[in-house]
Amino acid sequence: MYIEQAFQELEKVLEDYKAKIKNSSLNKPIINDVYHEMLKLRDEIRDEIKKINIIKKNINKKLNSKEFIFIKNNFKITEKDLDPEKYKSFDEIKFILEAKTYHAYNWDNFLENWYTYYEIMDKIKYLFREFKNKLKLINFYINIKADPTPFIDAIIEE
Repeated sequence: MYIEQAFQELEKVLEDYKAKIKNSSLNKPIINDVYHEMLKLRDEIRDEIKKINIIKKNINKKLNSKEFIFIKNNFKITEKDLDPEKYKSFDEIKFILEAKTYHAYNWDNFLENWYTYYEIMDKIKYLFREFKNKLKLINFYINIKADPTPFIDAIIEE
């Protein structure tokens, strides 16, 4: 999962910047404050990733339920059609499912876990964006070139 890769990248960046801040000739309190805010963001992101993993387990339970078996048998919908990583938003997945079922099935109750998944993913994207902005601020004060963060950038750009 790319979120875990981005989180590992975030951990690596924090370790690198801890050393860069210590080796920096500038000892400005704002740099330390921003670094501590980045640590708080890391903790928040870790908590949100744990929530996502719980939601994914709930989604898998829902895909093994009698309700989904009924849906699968009557509407030609598979587990792949309900993969949350396949779609960018809740509205997209709901629209596609309603189109496939000709609006004959009310998806609101069934898709509660998917709604929560996308809500948490939006929060994670926001937290990664905040982390990246604080990284830019530290780069500005220390006057160094930023290390590439492809996984974090991929999450932000989604």
